[in-house]
Amino acid sequence: MFSDKYGYKRFDWGCGFNVGVEYAKHFQLSFGADWSLMNVSKANDYTYKNRSFTFSLGYLY
Repeated sequence: MFSDKYGYKRFDWGCGFNVGVEYAKHFQLSFGADWSLMNVSKANDYTYKNRSFTFSLGYLY
């Protein structure tokens, strides 16, 4: 997976955000996203960047 020619780099860096709301002191809802700012592929022919999106629903008791 992390071979010299066609593998992936071990570390990545980027930026992200999360936003959330709490309702009636019991319910929580949040959304978030993370974007990679670095190409994680060691091959020069390809560009791969990590991205993730999150959704969370919680109940406080």
